[in-house]
Amino acid sequence: MFLFVLPLPPSANRIWRNFGGRMVKSAEYRAWKDAAAASIASQMGGHAPLMWFSAAITMPPTRRDLDNSIKPLLDALQAGGAVDDDKRLRALVIGVDDERRGNDTVLIQLRIANEPAKPAKKGKRK
Repeated sequence: MFLFVLPLPPSANRIWRNFGGRMVKSAEYRAWKDAAAASIASQMGGHAPLMWFSAAITMPPTRRDLDNSIKPLLDALQAGGAVDDDKRLRALVIGVDDERRGNDTVLIQLRIANEPAKPAKKGKRK
């Protein structure tokens, strides 16, 4: 199991911005992701990234929708080398800890998950 303490991410609603008619990642998001990825890399202690994983995310109480923090956090876990690819997430639990009111950090627990079973090959019909 790995436990990470990360700064509270910007909302997923603030990742993309229109700049000159193009959608680009916001400066706020890029700065947060770079800092979070560096923190994750230092907390990994040289361990290899997890291939298949489950995650438990504990947030402080905020006014934002809880699900708006998931994508930025998963992106940072991949950028920081904690996980090989965030699409390999097998299970996710996210919650709010009222005792963390006023805290601007997120706790993330990662665990190794089983690789999904490969579907059986079907025989050809005649």
